[in-house]
Amino acid sequence: MYILECSNGTYYIGSTRNLFKRVAAHQNGIGANYTKKHLPVCLVYFEKLKELAACKNETSLLNVFFGFAQETTGFA
Repeated sequence: MYILECSNGTYYIGSTRNLFKRVAAHQNGIGANYTKKHLPVCLVYFEKLKELAACKNETSLLNVFFGFAQETTGFA
């Protein structure tokens, strides 16, 4: 998860697996349409959400325990 400040003072929020590559894409005008219109952008915040994004409900835990989470949800 990351937050960019655009040249007009607004903020853009996005997510990516490769922060460096994604911010470079925004700066080069090949990121989102919104940031393309409000260049340049400045990275003001980022964090990893992998731990927070993990599903922790009972069904998820049962699927992982029995080894069929990937088959039933499509996620590894």
